[in-house]
Amino acid sequence: MYSNTTEPKVILAGNVLFLESKKLAEIVNDTLVIYKKEKDIFRKANAVGLNNKILTSEKLHYTYITFHIANKIYKTTRSNFISKGFILHFKNWEIQRFLPLSEFNKNLEVIEL
Repeated sequence: MYSNTTEPKVILAGNVLFLESKKLAEIVNDTLVIYKKEKDIFRKANAVGLNNKILTSEKLHYTYITFHIANKIYKTTRSNFISKGFILHFKNWEIQRFLPLSEFNKNLEVIEL
């Protein structure tokens, strides 16, 4: 958890993204690759979340997002995650955007935002 006064800092080291000292993801070719556990699924919406700054940062260059969860791969585009995802801001945590698992592995067309 984080205090209300300081928002956690996302750090890019090479192609690896860190939140504080925790590895969040890695950009491989044109894909943001994320490994999660089944317990990380937001059960109320059957969705996975991602720090909204990672999705909206112009400094990070990727088109696709792949979540590896419990021996399954969920793939979508960055534009789809932004346009069809919903934002939640839990107390003492960073703003996150969530995308239902039902929206993954569908049309991987890239949409200009």
